[in-house]
Amino acid sequence: MKFESLIKYVLPEVQGAPDPLIIEMLRESAIQFCEKTNIYTTEPESIFVTTGLREYDIDVPTTQAQVNHIVKIWGAHGNDSTEMVAKAPSDVYRYTSTDTGAPQLFSQITSNQIIIAPFPDKAYTLRSFTSFKPTNTATSLPDNIMKEHYETIVHGALYRLQQMADRTWSNPNASANNFTLNNKGISAAARRAKYGYAGASLTVKAVEFI
Repeated sequence: MKFESLIKYVLPEVQGAPDPLIIEMLRESAIQFCEKTNIYTTEPESIFVTTGLREYDIDVPTTQAQVNHIVKIWGAHGNDSTEMVAKAPSDVYRYTSTDTGAPQLFSQITSNQIIIAPFPDKAYTLRSFTSFKPTNTATSLPDNIMKEHYETIVHGALYRLQQMADRTWSNPNASANNFTLNNKGISAAARRAKYGYAGASLTVKAVEFI
């Protein structure tokens, strides 16, 4: 779904703002939304590990997207449920080529590249669960994200536009209101991304009957 399809929701509150600027602010809002929520994900991808090689690229689902965050990586010990541990790059780089075995640690060193440690002693197949965000030149977001969260993205664009100084559409009070609504939408979406539609797991404390 293209960002330009949301112009009609933004323009009434920022009369006079040019369409290209509105699209730019919608994209910035969408990037921040995806960064803070981790809601833009796909099915886990396989990473085919080669003996002695510790750097690997993460695939992106489209040229419109870039890697936001490596949420989890599993499977280094021949067991798909085994979770690798995320570490700072310095903690992973301290391993040398003489430190070999089943990879246990990883670090995201660039937007789409990870390093693992120790150095693989044989071939492994890992699975990565990754979140994405739009690129700085993206024109769209996946339909399922945009349709469900377009109001939050619109609020994000509006507060950016309305806080601009000396424009015919400048409106600090409305900007502050849209900023609040944007943050509320981000918080709700972040919970949705973490727990799904079922919500967080619930615990019940037993009460002794007297």
